[in-house]
Amino acid sequence: MRTLRTHEQAGLSLAMLGLAGVLLSGCPVYWGDDGCRAGRCAPCDVNSDCAAGEVCSSGSCVPDVSCTTSDDCGPSEICAGGTCVPGESCRTNGDCPEGAYCEDASCVGSTTCTGDAQCTGGFWCDFRSTCVPHGPTDCRSVGDCGANQVCVENQCVDTGDTCQLDRECPGGQVCMNNECTVVCSSDGDCATGDACIGSFCRPQQDCSSSDSCNAGEHCVEGRCLVDCLGGNACESTAYCATDSFCHPSWERTPFCTMDSDCADGRVCREGVCRTPCATTQDSECMAIDSQLPLCRMATSGDYLCFATSELTMPECRTGADCGSGRDCVNGQCRAR
Repeated sequence: MRTLRTHEQAGLSLAMLGLAGVLLSGCPVYWGDDGCRAGRCAPCDVNSDCAAGEVCSSGSCVPDVSCTTSDDCGPSEICAGGTCVPGESCRTNGDCPEGAYCEDASCVGSTTCTGDAQCTGGFWCDFRSTCVPHGPTDCRSVGDCGANQVCVENQCVDTGDTCQLDRECPGGQVCMNNECTVVCSSDGDCATGDACIGSFCRPQQDCSSSDSCNAGEHCVEGRCLVDCLGGNACESTAYCATDSFCHPSWERTPFCTMDSDCADGRVCREGVCRTPCATTQDSECMAIDSQLPLCRMATSGDYLCFATSELTMPECRTGADCGSGRDCVNGQCRAR
């Protein structure tokens, strides 16, 4: 009896030593059903936190599962950039991981890219290096639009529906590259998605995913924009666009629609309050306002006071008329 017990103890000791040797050597024991190695599932934030052959999924390092389509992946997963990752709900492409885009409120797997040529018809390479579908009026530059159109807030707009001169914009704004643009001294003067650059509010790319935006914002074409879905209000210098995000305002805004909108003695012509000059003499305008020294017949047939610059032939209609590094401001080309 004593001999048998001794043999059993010896066998148990050897088994324990063998298991300890396996554990100490760092060899994996087996892969569990949850995708983690027995006794270890390393925490992570991004794929680079994991060992070779692993990817970061739901905060844990798991085996890298390559795929061609989402059919190659498990339940609740999508094929994004050739790897199976958890599927997500979304509002815009920036809510999805690189290698996926947003369609019908769900992230759909796609391919990564470095240029449009790597994407199939109807797709282009977005700011996340991902092939995404685009609509017929979507744009990133005037080159994506048709004749007599410009690209404004990622939509092709008829040039005639945009501003050309400062007088077509609200007070404190100028017309720059067909957009009514806020004159600023700091970023705080601009709507979300814009930054104060060279004394003007300009679009500023500041995100690669919605995770880097503030609460209530999403990463839309590389800009953090406020979500106005469901009627949420936008800032005073922004408007709720057709994509239900608050885009910086650009529309031309007539100051007046009738004479009663103007001060006494002035008339409303083409959205601007004007001073009549019944004598048709420049001296009458000079006596009223030295900044409007010219008395000329308007298209309405009235004689009105004009600024000298208003009667000068505009140098440009769009930014493309001015060339690289220059903007069209109030009909004149200016260096940035």
